[in-house]
Amino acid sequence: HHRIQGSSFSVLEDFSSAFSIYPNPTTSAVHIQFSAQDEKIISLFTNEGRLIKIHTTSKQLIPLNLIDLPKGFYHIQVKQNGEFSIKKFAKYDVPISIS
Repeated sequence: HHRIQGSSFSVLEDFSSAFSIYPNPTTSAVHIQFSAQDEKIISLFTNEGRLIKIHTTSKQLIPLNLIDLPKGFYHIQVKQNGEFSIKKFAKYDVPISIS
């Protein structure tokens, strides 16, 4: 058994702040913004855990089109430098304006 000295929680907290999702909530798309340009694997899951899409990139800003997805909650999982981080966002239907 190998023990890692120090707190692994601080590493995960630092990593989870390494990307952000906006706008949240959204009606049609989100942008995923990263602080670093290293390679990462982005996975999009339903709230029930079903994988919808997976994408590998080293870009710092990734637009994600969600127009075809039903409203609900979704999770974006990022694997970067061997660490996983998950963030949740909500998709709503476009409000109908009555004139």
